[in-house]
Amino acid sequence: MGTDYGHHVKHILAVVIDIVDKIDADIVPFILKHITDLAKTLPQEYVLEMQGLARASRVDFGEIVLFNVFYELFSACTSIIAQGDDGDLIHARNLDFGLFVGWDFQNMTWPLAEALRPAVVNMEFQRANATVYTSAGFVGYIGVFTGVKPNAFSFSANERFSLDGGFVGIIEWIMGKHSAQWLGFYSRDIFDKCDDYACAKKSMSESEMVSPVYFILADGKSQKNGAIITRSREKTVGTVDLYQDKDMSKSGSWFVLQTNYDPWDKPPFYDNRRDPGIKCMNTLGNGNKGVINRDAVFDVLSTKPNLNMLTVYTSVMNLSKGTIDTFIRYCPFPCSPW
Repeated sequence: MGTDYGHHVKHILAVVIDIVDKIDADIVPFILKHITDLAKTLPQEYVLEMQGLARASRVDFGEIVLFNVFYELFSACTSIIAQGDDGDLIHARNLDFGLFVGWDFQNMTWPLAEALRPAVVNMEFQRANATVYTSAGFVGYIGVFTGVKPNAFSFSANERFSLDGGFVGIIEWIMGKHSAQWLGFYSRDIFDKCDDYACAKKSMSESEMVSPVYFILADGKSQKNGAIITRSREKTVGTVDLYQDKDMSKSGSWFVLQTNYDPWDKPPFYDNRRDPGIKCMNTLGNGNKGVINRDAVFDVLSTKPNLNMLTVYTSVMNLSKGTIDTFIRYCPFPCSPW
């Protein structure tokens, strides 16, 4: 894969470095200066994987590590879990990427989102020639933001913006504090170590993280449980469970819908994707029966502003089969920039 998609990896890295340089010209040199020491402290099985990817794609190993670190910082997403009309849970998400990192005024686009779309892939992680879990992601990135393990659980991660955020966690790691988990590596470990929803939920609620995050988790065994786990870097701030709210029109009843702000806070005036998303769920689903079909969930994620110019892909996961349908997205004008 690295050989076939090496040109995509190089292009994405060039865009990433250019964007970060415009934010602060010292960030990339600082990280690259410490990359050898940083790599020594990361899980070695993933370091070896990144080294192999660097060789195959003919990209500098330090830049591959930078590429994987960068994903801790700038994603903005919408994730939904809902009861399907066939009795199975539906777990779907939009992945929006590149917020705050470089608007192209000439072409009216987000350069990073434009660079990432051709690199979207579904990946099957196998052991003994059998698929253990499936993810949707990008060539060059070895972690998991969107994944499903058949008859076990599905998972998506949304960025949680905080002053005590990913940059702080990365600097702490470089300076020697290694108790936290890197999201991409951690999510891979969860799929290897946990065979059910309860195990994954407990770990996601308790593990210290490099970056704040929202974990959106669905139960593929019972097809009845789902949760939004709101995390600071150190602890769980709050959890919203499926069916905890008796008001069938709200997130937390027959569905949960999470964007990039805490479920109990009002959406900020500059980015309200939650209320339109909830309105669409209630319009396209059967709230009285508490069900919706997969096509309708896809339509919710295709409705502006949940579909916006940052949206790179939409994934819809099948929890029973352990498969993912992923669609590269473009938002036609007029379209919200986020």
